[in-house]
Amino acid sequence: MAENWQGIDWPRAERQVRQMQAEIVKAVRAGNTRGIIQWQDRLTQSREAKWLAVRRVTSSGGKHTSGVDKDVWTRPAQKWEAAQRMDPRAYRPQPARRTYIPKANGAQRPLGILTMADRAMQALYYFAVDPVAETTSDPHSYGFRQYRSTADAITRCLEIFREPNAPEWVLEADIEACFDSISHQWLLEHVLMEQRILRAWLSAGYVEKGRTHPTTKGLPQGGVISPTLANMALDGLERLLHEHFAYRANRTRSDRVQLVRFADDFIVTATNKAMLHEEVKPLLAQFLAQRGMQFSESKTRMTHVKEGFEFLGFHVKKSLFGRAQAAPTRKRFDAVMEQVQAALQDNSVATAAQAIARLTPVIRGWATYYDHVEQRGLFAELDDAVYQACEAWAKRRHPGWFNGKAIARYFTPIKGQSPCFTDERGQRLFRAQEMPPRQHAAIDPASNAYDPQWDRYFAARKRAHRTEEKKKA
Repeated sequence: MAENWQGIDWPRAERQVRQMQAEIVKAVRAGNTRGIIQWQDRLTQSREAKWLAVRRVTSSGGKHTSGVDKDVWTRPAQKWEAAQRMDPRAYRPQPARRTYIPKANGAQRPLGILTMADRAMQALYYFAVDPVAETTSDPHSYGFRQYRSTADAITRCLEIFREPNAPEWVLEADIEACFDSISHQWLLEHVLMEQRILRAWLSAGYVEKGRTHPTTKGLPQGGVISPTLANMALDGLERLLHEHFAYRANRTRSDRVQLVRFADDFIVTATNKAMLHEEVKPLLAQFLAQRGMQFSESKTRMTHVKEGFEFLGFHVKKSLFGRAQAAPTRKRFDAVMEQVQAALQDNSVATAAQAIARLTPVIRGWATYYDHVEQRGLFAELDDAVYQACEAWAKRRHPGWFNGKAIARYFTPIKGQSPCFTDERGQRLFRAQEMPPRQHAAIDPASNAYDPQWDRYFAARKRAHRTEEKKKA
């Protein structure tokens, strides 16, 4: 059985599944509901899709985390047997194992950990449902969609505010407990997939401290297909706004009502605050209520663009000279410095090489996230703060040394900059200022990852991305 799994022709399996997903896209565009269901059924019964579903869940970050059955699939023979056992017609899901993870504000976020079998079945149906979600998605929705990122969302924000007669006010929307609130009834009535399977997932419940609890609303945060279903519940926001304000758009360009969404975080722009308060927000509140959701009144704000607003870890604003720009938020800067301090505290007796190995991915990851926006000043500030933290680490590690000796051993002078933390072999710590700036090319909002006519477009973007990565190496 292990030989069977290791002998799978993965490129061929991927081609087979992509062909069926392309047929689903065609059926969606033709409004052929029967065709959609037929191709979804064909896909979920195919052995290739089952292989890919098992590979997906056994290759993810949570592959060693078990659900209520305490089962994980680590060996090739187990993976092959799991794929052979997958039968949607006989499938019955088990409850999720409830655990909690800390949020940035100190609160706890509930996380539902599914069994491997349930994750694999969700991955299988994800292959069938995501082409529908992608084809019916709002154009400027960027979260949990293939080839889209926060960089695309921020680039879109800057495009809006750089246009002539750009809007000046922003609704910073926050949905209260989005994943936990989505209406099951709405999903069952509007999501095109096998209803028995969807109903079983939604009502599977969760286990916490040995007790099983029912679920009457919401989606488990941790489910493979949950982000796609949440996206489908929120898709239509942009279309609703465009239809409602279309009559004004025909008459003038001054009423610039635009939406940019990343998962359940979104902003809406308008010419004035009154429009946001009297028209936009009530319209969106009604849309959300139909789906079981509501705004968090304490976190939803209306902000002038010259004051700036926070979105996806970026502070976006217009300068006094009218130039739209984005930069890392102070909150994210403080968060990365907390990671730096924690890495050095945990390694107070480690070697410099070990400390550098811990610090480099933290600094490089942060710098990569912000490499496409205005950030040079904050990058220099980060490097200075890291230098001070590393200097304090060196002094703690050698309390008997005078400061000059510790600095001479662990730091390399750099002209015009803070000295750079260096290990015994001369390996230097990565500095945020070494990250080359990148001009992000915004994704075409009409592009569809499952439509073959866009294959060349995405191939070109991949080549450009690889070129950028080589520059950073």
